[in-house]
Amino acid sequence: MDLLKEHSDASQAEKRVQVILTTHSPSLVSTARIEDMTLVHKAQAFPLAVGKTKLKRTDYSFLRRFIDATKANLFFARGVMMVEGPAEAILLPAIAEMCGRSFSKHGVSIVNVGHTGLYHYARILQSEDSRAEIPIPVVCLTDRDIVPDIAKAYVPKPAKGKRFDSDYSSAEIATLVQNKKDRAEGGKTIVCVSDRWTLEYDLALHGCAELMYLAISLAVKANSRDERLDEQDEADTLAAAKASWTTLNAAGHSPDELASIIYRPLKEKEASKAIAAQYAAHLVCTGAHGEGNALFTKLPPYLQTA
Repeated sequence: MDLLKEHSDASQAEKRVQVILTTHSPSLVSTARIEDMTLVHKAQAFPLAVGKTKLKRTDYSFLRRFIDATKANLFFARGVMMVEGPAEAILLPAIAEMCGRSFSKHGVSIVNVGHTGLYHYARILQSEDSRAEIPIPVVCLTDRDIVPDIAKAYVPKPAKGKRFDSDYSSAEIATLVQNKKDRAEGGKTIVCVSDRWTLEYDLALHGCAELMYLAISLAVKANSRDERLDEQDEADTLAAAKASWTTLNAAGHSPDELASIIYRPLKEKEASKAIAAQYAAHLVCTGAHGEGNALFTKLPPYLQTA
């Protein structure tokens, strides 16, 4: 790619040549400038040059630095799900598979853009011309970032500013969520904001409490062993977690209290979110926590929409 750029550079004067390259390689695309690309979809051409998409000039420079082969697959997908962390990238494809909505079968790329990148990436597949809309559906997943009051026991109150549900009115919460959507939505791109707090908390709250409790228990044990659990360690930890889950589930906690208890080890860094997601993905794929529509109806509403 560097060689091709060199020969097409304007400073080459008489030796300058025009280079046209077609590719299905994310590795090649990750080294090209987005503004030089044209996306071809169902015999239609969609230039991604400055002024042709809703990307700002600062977005192009940001993406030039951070897009790599793992993210460039979004240019070759039938649909794209953008997430802000490795936990979502690990767990959501497994959940989708077990719900009968396989990402691989339907050509959906999941792209982990990191916590600071979502709003830069979200506008890549949004055309500035509404008459030439890029027909690739994109969903961006993001956390609501308002802490439920039940978690005040382990989430400190900030010196200034708002953090908890009770710090906001219903109208303020609705405005905050809408602002997150307005920053990135357009064309075939939608934004799905978590219903309460984070992916793990919302899964525990809306029907996957046992799944998340077992996965987080395994992640806590793994963290105490420097992520080195053998098969017997995992089997013993899972058996103990199932026994303690029976007791916890029978204790009469409200759904919010139960979700808060389950999520606490992740918030207090007693376990890695990515490792918890890895265990949750394994557990959900066993089918023990539901399949098809039975599992789908257990998901938080924002994930069902996504």
